[in-house]
Formats: sequence, C-alpha cells, structure tokens
Amino acid sequence: MATMRFGTAMRDITPVRPVVLHGYAHRVARSNGVSEPLRLSALALDDGSVRALIITVDIIGIHTCEAEELAAAVEAATGVPAGNVFICASHTHFAPAVSTAWFASHEVGFFEPEAADRDRIFGAATGAAKDAVDSLASCRVESTRVDVAGVSFNRRTARPDGSVETNYRYPSEGCWSFGEVDPQLTAIRFVTDAGTGAVLANYGCHPVTGGYDNEADSYRVSSDYVHYLRRAVEDAWGCPLHFTLGAAGDAVPRDRNGESRRRIGTVLGESLVLANRMFAPVAGGLSVERLSMEAQTILAFDPNESRARYDAELASSREAGETSEGFADALFARFRSSLYPQNRFGVPVSLLRIGPVTLVALPFEVLSEFATRMKSRAPDSVLVSCAGGYQGYLPFACEYDRGGYEATDRSTHLAPGTADALFDLVERHLR
Repeated sequence: MATMRFGTAMRDITPVRPVVLHGYAHRVARSNGVSEPLRLSALALDDGSVRALIITVDIIGIHTCEAEELAAAVEAATGVPAGNVFICASHTHFAPAVSTAWFASHEVGFFEPEAADRDRIFGAATGAAKDAVDSLASCRVESTRVDVAGVSFNRRTARPDGSVETNYRYPSEGCWSFGEVDPQLTAIRFVTDAGTGAVLANYGCHPVTGGYDNEADSYRVSSDYVHYLRRAVEDAWGCPLHFTLGAAGDAVPRDRNGESRRRIGTVLGESLVLANRMFAPVAGGLSVERLSMEAQTILAFDPNESRARYDAELASSREAGETSEGFADALFARFRSSLYPQNRFGVPVSLLRIGPVTLVALPFEVLSEFATRMKSRAPDSVLVSCAGGYQGYLPFACEYDRGGYEATDRSTHLAPGTADALFDLVERHLR
C-alpha cells in the first residue's frame, strides 16, 4: 500500500496599497480598504512514486498561459513536474487583477496587470510550494461529502416558455423555475498521530457576496465567504484549510448582502466540523493525468485590426471625456484577440487522483449541470473550476438558445459544443 505524505504552507497576499480589483467590469477606481485578507496556500502530496502540488490563490483567476508559466516556476523551485502542479483560484471578485482584463469605462479599459502584483503572486506561490515540499510528513487520508442546501441558487432562472433570464439576486417576484446546483461540500483531510494536519475542501458557490453598502464594498479587498469557511475549520481543528471552487458558474448566494459573507462561510465550515465522524478512510496512491482538447473561439478577431480599432476608440473617448459608443465592442475585440490570436485554444484538462477520489480541474467557470452529471457517472469525482486557467464560462450547447448571461458570446470564449465535447472526454477517462 502506498504511504501518503503531505506538506502545507501559506502566504498572506493581501495588497498593502490600492489596487485594481478584478471581478466587476463597472469598477473605475482602485481598492480603498480590506474587509477580509487574501491567502495563497500550497498543499504538497507524495505517495513515494508521484508528487503533486495544489496551489490555491485568492484571486478571480489567471489565464492558462500564465498558469503554465507559474507551474514552470514552481517546478524550478521544487522539482515537482509542472504537469503535477495544480494552480487553482478561489474566484473571489474582490482581489487584485493579476491577468489581462477589461473594464467597461475608458478610464480603465483594456487592463494589463502591474508587474509588482503579478510578481508578488509568483513569489508567494514558489515560496509556499517549496516550504510545503520541505515539510512533507506521513499521514492517513480521509474524505467526506456533506450536503449544504439553502446557501445558493441557480441564477439561470427559466420562464414558463423555457427561456432563461439571469437573476443575479434571488428573485422575490415572478414565475420562475430554478435549475439545479451542486449542494455537496467535499473535503479530504490529511491526518497524523497529532491530529488533522490539513484539509482540502471544494464547494460550488460564486464568491460575490457584498455587505451593507454595495458600492463601497465593491472596492474593498476580500477573500469573500472562503475566509470564514477557513476560520471555522482552522479554529476547530488547528490546521490550514485549502479551498477549491466547485461548479459555481451559475450558482450564486441566495443572500449576498449584510452578514451573508460571514454566515455562508461559517455554515460551510461548521458543517465540516459537525461531520467529523463522517470522514471515511481513503486508500490508494496518487496519479496525475493531463489531457488536452482543441477548440475554436466563439468569435474570430484579427489581433492587429482589433488593437488599432481599440486604440482609436480609446483616443476618441479620452478626448471627449466620455466613453464612445463603439468603445465596448472595440474593447471586447481587443481583449479576446489578445487571448486567442489564432482564434483557437488547446483546452487543458487535469485529473488528480487521490485513491479513488478524482479532482477534475478545468480552466472555466463551470455550470452546475456539468458537475452533477459528472458525479452521477463517477460518484468519486470532484469538479474544480478556475483551475489551470481562467477562460470564461462553460455552458452546454443547449443553453445558447435558451439565453441568459452565461451563454452569450461575451461570457463564453469558445464555440458552442465545447462543454459537451469536454464532458465526453472527462467521462471516458473517469471510467
């Protein structure tokens, strides 16, 4: 039987100066304070034959090319193969933008990250990864799944005719049918003779809670409900909790104002603590499988034309002192052509098996149905969103005719049918 070892390390990555926050395109100013701190954590796993690292970061996400660059830097620092390094984002909407992004107003527009913010994340990741590998110690592995209902709802709400409207907040009026969400909180814990040494948790709910003042809170740094989930578990068990995001592309908090951030995180954390006796042993070793699938973009742009058009609209807007009518389209084309200059993308799919439990990492905001359908075919599977990249939403092909924000050419980057083909690919390898 494989002897499992684990190691863990953390870094505080809360910015110490005002920064551009990533998550809401309407923002025009830098951050003006901190509500909850940001964290980067590294979890090293080793069974004597395979070594892997899971690095979780409180950011909205980084694009695949940057995730690959970061994995290579981690390999150079630790010796862990880049293909065995999983870069996962919590997807908080209140953290610094460390990847190319776009903002609706010409005051920000096409945004390229500041070197200091990016270097800080890379430095924290390589340092924490090295510390995690250096602290490897023997453990036994246990896992559980807990249904935590009532936290989120599927914002792709359907009208009586079957068409979809995205309700970002729980609708108090109207006749709506609600789609499914994945209510399962999955946890894997690594236990030594001294007690629980680390917990890896996965849950699918969009980190978009606010506070009592939505406008002011929009500009405050926060790790969202994940902070309170960590705190509840860490206070109870005295060990770090590493968070990964489940299928949350269409799953949002039922209540996202006031104390909802603290309440959601605390409910999730306490649910794990109360499930202490439900953890079951996980037998077996580690394995990593990397897959790739070629996909076309949903729209095609010429990079040179897009750049020239954007520059012209930006100059016009700045001269007029207001955002021009054509700015939004030019900005969108500039952003997409920078990500996909060839109008295609090799989608990375990563599978990390810890005994029978398989983490399926995808670089998208994955919708709930992908995870629930996957679990119905492979009950020990766990969907990890915004992992190994951040490339928009991933709706099944049938969703495009139904409407809703998540199934538009502004929110999804790749052609309809990409999710369906990816699901078939994942299912084959899970079997």
